[in-house]
Amino acid sequence: GHSGKTAVTDILREVRGFHVHDNSFEFDLLRLPDGILDLEKALCDNWSPIRSDFAIKRFKQLALALEDGYSETLNSNFKILTQKYVESLIIDQLHINGWYDELYKDNANKKKLKIILKKIGFFSLLKKIYRKIKTNSALSQKRTEVHLVSGNKFYEFTKAYLQSLLFFKVRKDYNTVVVNNAFEAFKPENSINYFDNAFSIVVLRDPRDIYASILLQEEAFIPSFEDGDGIYSKEYLQSLKKNMLGVEDIKVFIKRQELYMSQINFSAREKAKILYINYEDLVLQYEKTVAKIFSHLKINQKDHTQKKRYFNPSHSLKNVGIWVKVKDSVGVRRRGEVNPGHY
Repeated sequence: GHSGKTAVTDILREVRGFHVHDNSFEFDLLRLPDGILDLEKALCDNWSPIRSDFAIKRFKQLALALEDGYSETLNSNFKILTQKYVESLIIDQLHINGWYDELYKDNANKKKLKIILKKIGFFSLLKKIYRKIKTNSALSQKRTEVHLVSGNKFYEFTKAYLQSLLFFKVRKDYNTVVVNNAFEAFKPENSINYFDNAFSIVVLRDPRDIYASILLQEEAFIPSFEDGDGIYSKEYLQSLKKNMLGVEDIKVFIKRQELYMSQINFSAREKAKILYINYEDLVLQYEKTVAKIFSHLKINQKDHTQKKRYFNPSHSLKNVGIWVKVKDSVGVRRRGEVNPGHY
């Protein structure tokens, strides 16, 4: 939330051979509820016929919701590729009368009708009639399709599927794709497993500046892609950040920051494919921090052919230490009491 992660994607946009998605596009297929992380859990970690079937159905619904944007940005065959991926996980189908799908349908209207019938005294009578009809009529012959799903080759099929999505529009002389928010910052190692050669960079920022940057919007440096991105207005994006970060109430903001930071698996610092950096270091110690990023990703400095074209640290100086302009009455700690980017 307002960590400055796009500074890193903009630096990588300057590197030869790197295909970087638009800053406004986030590849959420892994981490969204019912996405691939949840699919893995249902198929590989805690399998059951009920959970595996339901996970496949929910994943298909999520893919349908993402179809338009992903077809345009990633691969025009997104729908077909997703269908083939799902089919690769399904061994066969059963057709069962009385499966669990009914439990998860939207029953809001049914509940309203039930209340009305109870009030006028017809509920018990109609319930008996309904049961009789359900038992003896063609309704009882309506069966639910149930998928027999295996996780035996889940990683093999998932890697191939993601490769086909993410590299479809990449030039043949490019070897790397950079995506925004594809991996959860809290435990990126789980998503790294879906690729043969993936890396993660997590950007942390002084929470005092995150808070102040919303209050002092007019004084901060706003990247061009946020200053009205052609889809959402600047006002809408700023309002969204304000709501998401809990800036309306400083106590809520602090609780959110403490919760999020407590959930990050910092022991992953030892893992070779995960790098944590502070936004402040990227601005104030540009050369040193860029060298650290390039070392992490095994990038040759000679390939940084468009240096500072998309990210210029001198512009972002406006976004560092701006909390000092906010009055102490809001409860922002004084400099030195908190290490930047940490609680």
